[in-house]
Amino acid sequence: MTTVEITKIVLGVIAALGGGGAIVLGLSNYFGQFLAKRYEEKIKAKFQNEINEYQSQLDIIKQTSIRYSDKQFEHYSKLWASLYDLKLLADDLWQQASSVRLERFSKQLKSTKTEIEKASLFIEDTHYKELTDTIRYFSEYQIGKSNLINYRQTNNFDEYQVQQMIIENGIKKTDFEALILAVKANLKKQIGGHWQIVLRPNWQSPAANKNIAARHENLIMTEYHYNLDIDSLEIFPEEIYKDPFVVFHGTSSYHSESIERNGFIKSRSPFNLDQARELIRILKLPEIIAYDTPSIIGMTQAQSLQDYTNAIDGNYFRLSFSCLSYQCVLFSSGQSKGGQAVGTIRRAKQIISKAITDGIATNAVISEPVSKLFNLIENIENAQGIIYAIKLPDTLEEITLELNVVYSSQNISVNSIVGKVFLPEYIEQIDKTTISKKLSDKLYNARGLGPIINRREFNED
Repeated sequence: MTTVEITKIVLGVIAALGGGGAIVLGLSNYFGQFLAKRYEEKIKAKFQNEINEYQSQLDIIKQTSIRYSDKQFEHYSKLWASLYDLKLLADDLWQQASSVRLERFSKQLKSTKTEIEKASLFIEDTHYKELTDTIRYFSEYQIGKSNLINYRQTNNFDEYQVQQMIIENGIKKTDFEALILAVKANLKKQIGGHWQIVLRPNWQSPAANKNIAARHENLIMTEYHYNLDIDSLEIFPEEIYKDPFVVFHGTSSYHSESIERNGFIKSRSPFNLDQARELIRILKLPEIIAYDTPSIIGMTQAQSLQDYTNAIDGNYFRLSFSCLSYQCVLFSSGQSKGGQAVGTIRRAKQIISKAITDGIATNAVISEPVSKLFNLIENIENAQGIIYAIKLPDTLEEITLELNVVYSSQNISVNSIVGKVFLPEYIEQIDKTTISKKLSDKLYNARGLGPIINRREFNED
């Protein structure tokens, strides 16, 4: 019976009783309130039971979520610590490729792999993929360093091959360092570690920055005579090389007209890429391919040249500079004059010539485009070596420091070139260990470019 029906009955009784209805009315009010209160308590009890049930379910979900988040945080923390330890050992191995350091690196690599697999249940799928990709780059770096150590233990190793192996290992190291930065950013987001550190560099005021920028727009390129300071290993005057924002680039003077007209353009090839692709085709011919054997780093000349053309096509080939002017002598003379890709073409020419000399191939395999390419490479090789001094922008925008090499991801204006030196026929030979130490000392002293770039990167993080 509903409340409405009860009310109708009560009112009917009151009407029948007439004057005595007042007493009944009082009783009806009492019983009405009593019934309404009981009904209200019944509804409240029902809702409270439902609320308690939902609360219990929420508590279970909350506790499960907290336990999962805590476990996830624990695994992410362990993974980053293991990954960072691996990076430190990779840096040690880069500084000195020795069997002892390789063994330490290999053990840590195995440990980090295990940590990733143990944590795979608790980490996000995208992060798992990034971490396994990072491990793959580390593994390739491990193989490259192992090959380098083994090759150096041979009696008659080729120093040029050693340098090629070091370059390839440097590329692998750059790859995993870039991926580590991405992993770090994603892990910080995952564990809720969002923060921003704002620092203002105190080594120069905003007004000083403005003045430097103004002077930068009016720089004048000056030609200097080659004059090696054996103590500093610098070939430019002090006012040039003591400026931490000045870096150097060595090449063949064959490129000087283009450089002094357009500046340094990233991802610009010194030769025609279609001619390079034609050379790759010839290297893969049945009569030639057997001569193009993999180098100690495991790549044929055709593969190396293909990688280079892909990098240029993809527009991710950066400009590279050194903070030590004498180091650029290595890249503006000898086998490396004109760049690594030019050296690859030189070796490709030697391969084809050997096949022709052996009677396996004929001169007809050298097509007109490749003949033009060979002539260009010869002109680059015969031209005088030259080293340019470049003033970097004080903002250091798109400038990074990796493996003691300064990279620019944007073009360098011709107005930034402050000087040049043509190399003489005779150049003093300095051992590479001395050069490397002098470069590190210059880069990382208190006023060097290294600390300036590191402070900037720390500020950006």
